[in-house]
Amino acid sequence: MGSLSAYALTSLAAARDYIGGVPETNGIWIYCPAAGATAATAEISDTLLTLIITGGASAATKTFDLTAAANDTITELVAAINAYALPATPTAVYPWKAGAITNGSALSTDLIVTGAQSALGAANELTLRIDDNYGLTELINRSSDFIEKYCGRRFKTRSYDRVPYVGNGRPAMVLRQYPVTRVYRVSAGRTNAFYVTNTTAVNFATVEVDSTKVRLNADGTVSDKTLATYATINLLIAAINATSGWTATLVAEGTRCPYYTGSDGTTKVSELIPMPAQRCMSPNVAYVEVPDDDIDDYQVIGGGMDEDRDAGMLYRAGGWANGETFLIDSVCGFSTIPSCLEEACLMLVKYAKDKASHSSDIQSEGLGDYQYSIGVLGNTFGKEMLDQIKMFRAFEF
Repeated sequence: MGSLSAYALTSLAAARDYIGGVPETNGIWIYCPAAGATAATAEISDTLLTLIITGGASAATKTFDLTAAANDTITELVAAINAYALPATPTAVYPWKAGAITNGSALSTDLIVTGAQSALGAANELTLRIDDNYGLTELINRSSDFIEKYCGRRFKTRSYDRVPYVGNGRPAMVLRQYPVTRVYRVSAGRTNAFYVTNTTAVNFATVEVDSTKVRLNADGTVSDKTLATYATINLLIAAINATSGWTATLVAEGTRCPYYTGSDGTTKVSELIPMPAQRCMSPNVAYVEVPDDDIDDYQVIGGGMDEDRDAGMLYRAGGWANGETFLIDSVCGFSTIPSCLEEACLMLVKYAKDKASHSSDIQSEGLGDYQYSIGVLGNTFGKEMLDQIKMFRAFEF
């Protein structure tokens, strides 16, 4: 089935309770076209789909384990039914036909238990129903995403690494995500770790860094270096140098704070700062950076449920230097979603479910000065729900 986001604002169980059970929808169509069969039935139990043909040359019973890895999604189950064949001369007989009606990623075990039903011939094609846990999961994810976008912040606890903030000369630095659970590093500025160039005769060459990889691109020929594969910058550099046409060079005598152990090259690749694609066709080079000086003369004001802490405020007596970039690693968000915020999400899920039963047209809707398109969610919402989520909109400073 669709995967519930780790950052969803409610659970599947809570949504089921709120809307009064799991919505049902059509799952698959199925029938037996086998010539000479006297009867054909399909039956669903908690874990099995049983197909029975009686009479004629195609008489046989076939069961499909709905929990088996090969059959556990609707797409896989339909494929297995259509691939099931009886030996015959000169060719095999395929005694059943089926197709998906619901989303193919839905779980086969969501098919609703039913007794044996006749399915002989296309005129008796069966429509097997399904508990739409997949659709409900997607509504929860979409509703959670909508609320976060409307509020301009994220809510469930997560880590934020090397997020840039520009100082304004004041003692207070307000983090964009809150409440603040932990700040475990603040770095002032950034420094070059190594540089990359491409020495082949190409029209363009770029290097790009994101949270998972370094991407080398020469005239559209891409080579990705997955960061998890290389423990240190030295090992990453060696991998780049082993790639035809590419050269990476460690920056000598780079300034490092005591935070960094060993030489520059032994710095972990997890320290690399993401950057968009930079041109690096020889003689041009592109520099890849890491955080520079670590600073510790700051504090998170108050603690616990202190309002300043909840607002994500860091205090530094000497001020945060105007125009200087600070990279902040932190953990922010609620470990338990406030009940009124979860209820707003549940209200939106129910609204979207009810609306989907009437129309699935994609619409665009304005909420005050905020515009957002979200298909069945794009309509006028009740004042009660808006009041509950407005209190969580991001502070503006």
